[in-house]
Amino acid sequence: MTAPYFQVDRTYTDNNGYRAPEITTYFHVEHITAHPERGHLRAIGWSKSGAPGAKWNGDYRDEVDGWTELSSPLIPSEPLVVRRVDCAVEPALEDEDPELLVCCVAEDGRPVALLLDDETRAKLHGWLGGGQ
Repeated sequence: MTAPYFQVDRTYTDNNGYRAPEITTYFHVEHITAHPERGHLRAIGWSKSGAPGAKWNGDYRDEVDGWTELSSPLIPSEPLVVRRVDCAVEPALEDEDPELLVCCVAEDGRPVALLLDDETRAKLHGWLGGGQ
């Protein structure tokens, strides 16, 4: 399946493996960012060839043309576990797309921001027993 642009935690191939695995390239996306002045997107991650024993190397891609997403990533992603919630910031009344900001801390100390729209907030509220 071809995506409009690379997606985080997904692996792509350039589809050259029909001839030989050593000329097939795999690219696993860790992060997507935009150029600060020009605005074009850049996917940052890891790439390797399909050759047996090939190692992952840091890489980036600007163009998605010619890449196809694999049905399952070659690098499994672990869920980020959050055990501490520090605060919640309500959206301003004038916000077009209001989202509740929940400030959390992951087990490894990294800050985590949860952005919850109204539908997601209502679903979470129900799961936590607020709908009783």
